[in-house]
Amino acid sequence: MEPTPDRGQEQSIILEGEVEGFNIEFVKKALEADPNAKFVGLSFSVCIPPLIFGEISLENVPFLLTGTKFENFEQLLEYVKGNPLLQKEGVEPILKRLWDEGRIIQPRTMVEEGRSILFRNSAPFIATEDFKKYVEAKFYKIGRLLGNSELAEQIINKAENFLPKPTPKQNI
Repeated sequence: MEPTPDRGQEQSIILEGEVEGFNIEFVKKALEADPNAKFVGLSFSVCIPPLIFGEISLENVPFLLTGTKFENFEQLLEYVKGNPLLQKEGVEPILKRLWDEGRIIQPRTMVEEGRSILFRNSAPFIATEDFKKYVEAKFYKIGRLLGNSELAEQIINKAENFLPKPTPKQNI
């Protein structure tokens, strides 16, 4: 297994909505403590390598919220072919699974043509339970500025099937 380059010294940092974001080293340690923990990936090029090199299981990353704007799977493959960090035998089936299952959520495809969303996150992962709070804080204003006042809600709706379901409280 090849180590994934880590892009940041801090293991966690506070992001939009007071949500804690984590780097790959933090996520790996968290998964050692709780193999069932779930994280949302916030960067295609940073989150895909640990998935394809086996450092993190696809089961621990239900979906990615990325700054990409792939119109189809072929565009995604072209991007991967041009990125040396993503070169590994067997990468295509992993990417195909993520694509076919709708697990790559791309807000840039939800705004007016020609508009862009910057995804410069200092930490590429957040806990799934913080996802809605993060999206509402980051994308509500961005969506209004980019001509889609429903952007945050659309992102949350696309992710709904992948988010943990609340457990019903039992009366004792």
